[in-house]
Formats: sequence, C-alpha cells, structure tokens
Amino acid sequence: MNGVAKINRSFNVDGEHVIVAECLGSAAHAPSVSAMHTVTVTSVAAEPGGIGSAGSLGG
Repeated sequence: MNGVAKINRSFNVDGEHVIVAECLGSAAHAPSVSAMHTVTVTSVAAEPGGIGSAGSLGG
C-alpha cells in the first residue's frame, strides 16, 4: 500500500539469512524486486521459572 510492503518472518535457525522482497505485479502495477538484505538471527534464551505455583499468602 502506497509503495510499502510489510511481512513478518520467523527463522528457526540462528545465523545470517539473505532476504529479498518480490512483487509479481498486476494488470495495474509492474513487477519489482528489492535489493538483497542480510539479517542476523540470534536465539534468546528463555527466562527461568514460569512453571508451577506461586504458593499461598495465608498462614
């Protein structure tokens, strides 16, 4: 829309990934291809905890 395209992409493997955007065009719009871009993916370790009960406040 208005010359801007957006997409969310997930990668399952850490490291460098080359991405390219391609628009196939239509009767009203010419096809186009973006320049190549390299993104670096790094996993984030899960924070400890989060499973189980917080206990009770009563005595």
